[in-house]
Amino acid sequence: MRALADRLGATPYTVHTAAFAALLHRYTGQDDLVLGVFGAGSDDPAGHPLVLRADVSGDPPFAELAARLAATAEEAAAHAGLSPAELAEAVGEDPDPSRAPLFQAALAFGPTEGGDDHQGDDGPPPVDLRLRLTDAAGGTEVTAGYDADLFDPATVEQLVRHYGRLLTAALADPGRRVAEIDLLDETERRHLLHDCDGPRRERPDTTVVELIARQVAQRPDAVAVVAGERELTYAELDARADELAAPLRAAGAGPGALVAVCLPRTADLVATLLAVLRTGAGYIPLDPAHPAGRIATVLADSEAVATVCVQATADAVRDAGRPLLPLDRPEDWPAAAPGQAAATATPDDTAYVLYTSGSTGTPKGVRIGHRALANFLASVTELFELTDQDRVLGFAAVTFDVSVFETFSALANGARLVLVPDETRSDLDRLQEVLQRHRITVVDLPPSLMELLDPDRLPELRIVFVGGEAFPGELVNRWSPGRRFFNGYGPTECTVTMIVQECRGDWHSSPPIGLPMANHVAHVLDRHGRLVPPGVAGELVIGGLGLADEYLSRPELTAEKFYPDPFGTAPGGRLYRTGDLVRRDRDDALVFLGRIDKQVKIRGLRIELGEVEAALGKVPGVRQATVQPWTDPSGGRHLVGYVTLDDGRALGEDELREGVAAHVPSYMVPTYFTVLDAFPLMPSGKVNAKELPAPRADAGPAACAPSYANETEEALAREVIAPVLRREAVGPDEDFFALGGHSLAAAQVVSRLRRHFGVEFSLADFAPTVRALAPRVRLAQARQLDDSGLRELVTALTDEEAAALLAAATGDDQPRPAGRTSARDALLDHLSRPRDDAGGFAPARLRPGRAAVGLVLVHPVGGALLCYGPLTEALAPGAPVYGFAAEDARDNPAEDGGVPAVAERYLTALPGPGRPERWVYAGWSFGGAVAYEMARRSGPDAVAVLLDSDFPGTAPAYSEPGLRRFFVHDLCRSAGADEAALAALDRAAGEYDTLPFAALRSAAGLDEGFTDAEIEDRYRLCAANMRALDDFRPKPHPGPVHFVRAGLSEDAGPAWSEVASALRATTLDGADHYTLVTPAYASQVAAVLDRALGDAGRP
Repeated sequence: MRALADRLGATPYTVHTAAFAALLHRYTGQDDLVLGVFGAGSDDPAGHPLVLRADVSGDPPFAELAARLAATAEEAAAHAGLSPAELAEAVGEDPDPSRAPLFQAALAFGPTEGGDDHQGDDGPPPVDLRLRLTDAAGGTEVTAGYDADLFDPATVEQLVRHYGRLLTAALADPGRRVAEIDLLDETERRHLLHDCDGPRRERPDTTVVELIARQVAQRPDAVAVVAGERELTYAELDARADELAAPLRAAGAGPGALVAVCLPRTADLVATLLAVLRTGAGYIPLDPAHPAGRIATVLADSEAVATVCVQATADAVRDAGRPLLPLDRPEDWPAAAPGQAAATATPDDTAYVLYTSGSTGTPKGVRIGHRALANFLASVTELFELTDQDRVLGFAAVTFDVSVFETFSALANGARLVLVPDETRSDLDRLQEVLQRHRITVVDLPPSLMELLDPDRLPELRIVFVGGEAFPGELVNRWSPGRRFFNGYGPTECTVTMIVQECRGDWHSSPPIGLPMANHVAHVLDRHGRLVPPGVAGELVIGGLGLADEYLSRPELTAEKFYPDPFGTAPGGRLYRTGDLVRRDRDDALVFLGRIDKQVKIRGLRIELGEVEAALGKVPGVRQATVQPWTDPSGGRHLVGYVTLDDGRALGEDELREGVAAHVPSYMVPTYFTVLDAFPLMPSGKVNAKELPAPRADAGPAACAPSYANETEEALAREVIAPVLRREAVGPDEDFFALGGHSLAAAQVVSRLRRHFGVEFSLADFAPTVRALAPRVRLAQARQLDDSGLRELVTALTDEEAAALLAAATGDDQPRPAGRTSARDALLDHLSRPRDDAGGFAPARLRPGRAAVGLVLVHPVGGALLCYGPLTEALAPGAPVYGFAAEDARDNPAEDGGVPAVAERYLTALPGPGRPERWVYAGWSFGGAVAYEMARRSGPDAVAVLLDSDFPGTAPAYSEPGLRRFFVHDLCRSAGADEAALAALDRAAGEYDTLPFAALRSAAGLDEGFTDAEIEDRYRLCAANMRALDDFRPKPHPGPVHFVRAGLSEDAGPAWSEVASALRATTLDGADHYTLVTPAYASQVAAVLDRALGDAGRP
């Protein structure tokens, strides 16, 4: 120790500290650590610690790390007279009396009075972890103090043991890199490599075709498949598969070939899969609802010899350039060649290829062989004790690997496969009825769907297999009594599932994913491919007989992700890097933590950065592209696209934005773009994201002397909108929302607009571009003038300007003045008439249209309509769309008359002659309740659409503090705040005795121009609407009611169905209450609205 310290010009204290930093680096993966060091000989008389910043980047040799810390300690000694609190104040850290400032890990030298305890030994405030080193006979004694809420004794004992091992190894070889020092001893290593594997089982070398053939021979008259009202026995399934195999062989199907299957969920789908496998070919499932471009890409990449379809799905695959085999037109089947050999599958042949999206943005095919599939079927048969008496639900889409489990685990065991029809998969009541009527015994369902089903009505269900996403422990507690409940894990690159956990007893948190199944291994590795200790996060690497053979036609990607097992543990000799972050718990079970790769969450929506980068890289002229998340000064999260360009090319922000938007949904399009001469690089050659510049608020074409048509446009852009968006300038045609705006930011714009121009202006009149908004502002100014002033203003307008104002005033995009009347005369005539605005509740026209059926959208609890922008854009063309907003808390019919009064007021204000004959009434949240009441009052056939609307009266009424908290959370979620921001807000607000104006502004990104009084007004409006909703008791309505539920919300559908006898429910998996109305789900919600418009249009 002393020799190394002398050689480095350091002290033994520094060497110990370097070992501690190296240990924390290995446990946390962090390169930049801040440590407190007590008693290291440089403390001041007050006993203040040294605060050292340890730089462990670049995987340095231990000696280099110690030298770095020696230099840091020398600099820190110059400030030894300052306490950590004074240092924290000097660097601008906000004090937290419950925690030590600056550091949460400490090293202490020398004895202490009273010994260590779990809260630390040097007085408050405590640190999370502290090691104390004292001289002892023959060495150094290490004791630990720790926060018992964060660590258990076994973890701390392990950490102390690894500290000693790391220090000993480093002293023996100081030139060894930190990452190369073994923390694990041989016993720990052997345990992780061998005791945590799945059991070894001998498996017959067979195929799924042979397994099903045995069942056909043993149980020919037993029912094999149920699809709707049709049943096929094993003998009938066998005969149909043989019938289809002949034309498939004639089309080229055989060993080494692939056949695409694009069919609805009928018995013929199952027969076709079996027929393909019998030829020796593998099948590629296609979803006819997928974009035509994706289907064409899959078919071209796979070189499928044929695509099996029916007339109903043929359009989805017709243009892909591959031969079609339509099942419902046998006259078009190719004839078998005379004497054609009937080849069949072998264990070495491909069973299926599933295509999955990757970070490149291009789908990649994962090839799974018969040997892997047969091993999986044997494992689940053993694990679940499957027999020919089981009835297995076929729920998963055929493009999802869970369908492989459902289909073949049933047929390989002589059980009954009950295939759920397409129309039933999204209908909870019908799905529940299928489960009950067919007495299902085995299911594999999404957790979000299971939360909506009733397990108590399924007494014969004995196996519940869940996977694909994390779920709460309460789901286990609801479903596990009287049956076995399993959590499974497996990427597409393995055969369905490789890791499984049987969940017994009660659970209070999400269960672990478990341990490997038979003939599989799972290791947790650091970034250098070394085993990490239990409890330490690392990448999950899996191997075994179930691994995929390859990525189809992607040898480089295959070599990158699948590699020879360096530990010699995996059956088959290969491992696969999953990209998933896990750790082992104390029982060795694996706990899923998230993704290692570049996935981020922006405004509640998960985005794969690689997919956006791929889209940006496709823009002509872009040489390199990277996309990074960025947090603006107000806490808002945005995507920033960074590019370098081809020589001689110049691209503006609009061109880049439009280029990306051609390939990804709007919510994935970066808010900002920055053009660089070159990307900053790390020594490895990768982009150094930390060195990329923050986006400039004046970046893009708006900074290049934007040309405004008039003073109103310029004032709007520079004085009103740009400050809200924190930009230097905004171009006249730039879209507010594309620049990072949201509904709450739009409310700020309207607030600033009112003050700047001195006009009455409604949020319902907001438009997303300066050019569209300016005429509305000028119209608001005109309406405040007397006759003389109005005539003077209109006379000064050009005819073009007058036409724009007339369009804004009439809601008609192409107003046609009568006869030879000029646009100025028509405008003057219109503005001179007495206004009939239904008492301030005239609807805003959100989209023009001439159809006989119109759509009415009712505001949510906050009163604004901007949330419906993405839905309106996604609707099929034709129907006009109107919306009711509520902005004045002093004139809110909900205040006294509740929901019925709001509904009656809005019905009275609907447009009259010349407008649609019938309406569909729709609303999100509170708006859904109003829409329902409007439909009920309009007649027995009126149609309503409820978007994730709670059923009134099912929850206790809010207290006043509860209303304030709801309002604050609702406002912040609408602005994109995450759970961490809301938790911080709650801490600042305390009991919510008053509105936390400052904390709210910070969390929601509001500027000071949005006054306390305006926030109070919004709160009064929200609170009145919430009270009205609590008091509302819906009455029965026999007409069509569509209920759209966000998959992460509580299901109010059953409650609504008590009063809406014709209710149709749709669940959008993955959506929460707020993301339901974002672009991510707009097309799906719009599809329901389009269906409702169709319902209303039928006699």
